[in-house]
Amino acid sequence: MPRDPGLIASRNAKIYAAYTRLISQDVSVTFAGRRVPVRLQYVQVIKVIGATFDLSPRTVEPIITATAAK
Repeated sequence: MPRDPGLIASRNAKIYAAYTRLISQDVSVTFAGRRVPVRLQYVQVIKVIGATFDLSPRTVEPIITATAAK
């Protein structure tokens, strides 16, 4: 069954939007009773996106690199 290129492009745009949002924002974690802002590393962002979109990190990474501005 062939895949719809429009659906794939839409999904890839959503994945890249989630990537830019996660890279730019700080995540608050609790450490010793204090809230500490932490930025996620690249590998952590890829894992979060993979879990969100039910894809493996090996599938997400080429989508991010192909969509990124050069």
